Amino acid sequence: MVTCRSAGNEASRFRARHWLMLLCLLVAGPAAGAPQDWDRLAEGVEHLGAGRYREAVVTAYALYRTAAETAVLIEAEQLWVESYRQRGDSAGALRRARILLAEVKVKRPASGEVAALEGLILRVQEAEQAYRRRLAELEATAAARPGTEEAARAAYEIAVLHLAAGKINEAVAACNRVGVDYPDSDEARRARLLQAQAYEQRGLREAARLVYESLLAASPNTLYGAQAVRSLKRLDIADRDYAVAESRLSEVIRTYPGTEAAAEALFGLGDLAWIRKQWDLSHGYYRRVVAEYPGSAAAREAEARGRFVTPPEG
Repeated sequence: MVTCRSAGNEASRFRARHWLMLLCLLVAGPAAGAPQDWDRLAEGVEHLGAGRYREAVVTAYALYRTAAETAVLIEAEQLWVESYRQRGDSAGALRRARILLAEVKVKRPASGEVAALEGLILRVQEAEQAYRRRLAELEATAAARPGTEEAARAAYEIAVLHLAAGKINEAVAACNRVGVDYPDSDEARRARLLQAQAYEQRGLREAARLVYESLLAASPNTLYGAQAVRSLKRLDIADRDYAVAESRLSEVIRTYPGTEAAAEALFGLGDLAWIRKQWDLSHGYYRRVVAEYPGSAAAREAEARGRFVTPPEG
């Protein structure tokens, strides 16, 4: 069983590999190819990891046309194809890979690009086949035992599968179906979190906020409501909207006193104070979480934070 705090882990496991790729590029950059090419490639990987697929394609195309080093060209080609696959267009990914392979066989037949592209085509095909097989299995499970917990879990896992494959529209639709068919289940609340994460992956941050807010209002005294508070805080902090974040967290405490959501909001105020370098205030919030919400998930984290995290020197 996946906890609500990690409900998006399945959906983001493919994206995580791009950050590993970025690290590899930064390490390898000075040793292979022009540094500016590796810098541009790193930008493309960042675009891909953030769901900015068009920008990733533009970067990959420019590198493919201008880079001279085989190592850079291979990574640019993979970035280009992966940009299609990550947005859920496996057919487009295969089409682009095959076009690139045909060009490379004519222009640079002795390079390592040929083998790299052939391997990439095989991986895309295998990933799509695995996706379709698993989808068929889950749909069969949901259809065989309608109305059961097993069917609800299968319906939720269908949404996870779509999102992991970059099929955002299908993921959102599947999340909605879970909410309609199993409205009072844990899977319905998990699906709401997943739906918000799908919107974020598409860059629809305001839509994601609305979903988080509705989940908070419906389930304030659950870990799902607490996760919604944490996600809203994360979005505000990412926007450097600290005043809005503080106001939102304070409102949660006033509106839902004594709940998991309120505990998370109080913990969030501690995090916000820490970001603002208000060390004493931050630790004061953490101590309050432990004292006012003993046994809560936020209290356990606050206790660890207050005990082991110390202000940086200077």
